[in-house]
Amino acid sequence: MKQDILFDKFSKADNTIASFKRFLLNPDPTVLIYALRLAYAFISNERSSQCFLKHSSTFMTLLHSPQESISTLASACLTRLIITMDDNQIMSILTNDMAQYLFKSLSSEEKNQNFVTAALRLAGSLSSNNRGADFLESSQCISRISNHLESKTKIHKTLASMIFASQSSQTPSSQVLLDKISTFSDFLDDPDLCTYSIVFLGNIAVDPNAAILCIPSLSKMISLIGTGRVSNSKIFTAIHRIVLTPEVYDKIPDSIIEPFLSKTSDLWETQYSTAVFQVYDIFSFIQSGKDILIQQNLKAKISEFSQKLPLTHSQRPLLKRILSRLSH
Repeated sequence: MKQDILFDKFSKADNTIASFKRFLLNPDPTVLIYALRLAYAFISNERSSQCFLKHSSTFMTLLHSPQESISTLASACLTRLIITMDDNQIMSILTNDMAQYLFKSLSSEEKNQNFVTAALRLAGSLSSNNRGADFLESSQCISRISNHLESKTKIHKTLASMIFASQSSQTPSSQVLLDKISTFSDFLDDPDLCTYSIVFLGNIAVDPNAAILCIPSLSKMISLIGTGRVSNSKIFTAIHRIVLTPEVYDKIPDSIIEPFLSKTSDLWETQYSTAVFQVYDIFSFIQSGKDILIQQNLKAKISEFSQKLPLTHSQRPLLKRILSRLSH
């Protein structure tokens, strides 16, 4: 199955692809399981993945099989297939059957952990698509997923965190997501979950109400800068979106300003410099923040730095504005 020529030939064999359905409908569980495994292999290869779009409805039917191996394999096939779907194709599977499958499989009463894992992976694939994310919200499946953020099963907790990180880019104003801000703030302390937490908080902060609720997380975010546990790019995106929200200006705690200055003092000549200076700009706009910047001798440091920049440099107006505020 690793030979590319096999996938190429299969993708061009229309009759073979069409006849594959009879194996997926075979009443013999052994035949069906082998057919699903073979289908998953072809779906997982970009050369042949789209050939199985016509079998999406069959995979949907097999989700409800009482046999674990059949249901989880069908779910795995759909999870990979969703990546290749356009909006019309994905809408064809966003049905009551899908909602019922996810709702049942993600139930706290579901004792079979493999069912839960498969359902979470499928939900994760849906959450990466705008229509899929809306479906998880409208069907209330996202509420079921949220329960797994507290799971004692590590893979379920991780998958649920990944889903929320993805979902937050699509439905940042969801009340279910807003209610989990403090949970994701706690996840910043977990090396395995802090990346998903940063992404979630950065995404959801585009909602001004969420940005306000994210303020208590700022100190933890700042402490992560330069540690390597999370990319600086993701950290600055989250901090930037929170701090630059006008509704947050008068709520920024003084306690985060000096730690931010300390963590970013050696980043002025890096790719993060603009984000850093934009945060300084907000600090200089707040009286208490302005006082701290003056105490930290930032006026002299910024003045010296700006003099080294070309006259046409895009950062000069921003730095001049900060200097102007610190001069009055």
